[in-house]
Amino acid sequence: MVQLGGSDTIDATVGNASDVSSRFDNLPFGAGIMKTKSLGVTVAVLAGLSVTACSLGPVKTGSQDADTTYDISVVDTVLPVANQNKDLRLHISFPNSGGPFPLVLFSHGNGCTSAGYGPVTEYWAARGYVVIEPTHLDSRSLGPTDFSKMAEISDSRVEDLSFILDSLDHITAQVPGLAGKMNADRVASAGHSMGSATALSVSGLRAKNADGSIRTGDDRFDVAVLLSGPGPMPSIPDDAWGDYRTPSIVTTGTNDYTQTNRNKPEGWKWRLGSYNLTPDGDKYALVVQDYDHFLGGYICDRPGVEGPPDTEALTLVRTATSAFLDAYLKDDLSALAFLSSGEMNRQNERADLRAK
Repeated sequence: MVQLGGSDTIDATVGNASDVSSRFDNLPFGAGIMKTKSLGVTVAVLAGLSVTACSLGPVKTGSQDADTTYDISVVDTVLPVANQNKDLRLHISFPNSGGPFPLVLFSHGNGCTSAGYGPVTEYWAARGYVVIEPTHLDSRSLGPTDFSKMAEISDSRVEDLSFILDSLDHITAQVPGLAGKMNADRVASAGHSMGSATALSVSGLRAKNADGSIRTGDDRFDVAVLLSGPGPMPSIPDDAWGDYRTPSIVTTGTNDYTQTNRNKPEGWKWRLGSYNLTPDGDKYALVVQDYDHFLGGYICDRPGVEGPPDTEALTLVRTATSAFLDAYLKDDLSALAFLSSGEMNRQNERADLRAK
């Protein structure tokens, strides 16, 4: 089976595309689903993804690539990690033509799966990025999480992202069509919830390892995209925030919650710590009115996520994060100008895109 953005699948055994569910059918980007086969690997192709859309119309970024989209392939593979005696599952989305493209390594939230973020990650791929999503040890697809070992799991998450960068040649050899597609000199760390803490740590925010030592990040990561980013935590030294100078964008919403308490009022303000506590310069935050932790179930695919699907919030998140990636990984000056122009806020009353 090849998974598409959650529990939806294409059946490689019989060679027929299954009926891909409303997770994609209800999205307003007009994605058509077809399958191709390459060297025995069934690949899911999302055809004709448009740029941004919602019931109120698209949000225009002015990006020079705003009208450029690609048919993409979505494929699963496995990367052996010999020193940890494990196989690291990878969910990869990439354009079928062109390249090389900047690389985004996306870390899923606790209890989610690497295939649970298609409405965001496959959108980025259609905009000209290669997106690799590892399955971390706390993914529900690997069984129940041992929460007594969360510190060690947090360490392994960061190690997973660096190991992927160490293994790009191996990954390329395993995935038909991926050769020549990845620009390893332009790399973003990204993640959702616990995954955003992983993305922050690997991109330079000092944090404590399980043994009490301090990790300082991997300088191969140029930027960070943080969906429901973290605020202050025991694993992050108080003085670490002021040293974090990696360009980053944080997204949250007024129905988001804190790390430990779903019912705490204004938990979104805690999540803005990744923006408010870091130094000025190349930092952005998107706050969306009534956005919840899962965009109404569009991201993460674990049971019990919020709903109904919030298509408008999804559109705003995709627009802001894509503009950020275009600005900092593609040197798109018009996208850079958009981020601090206030245009998104003028176009949509739910949006509060901030820059410092």
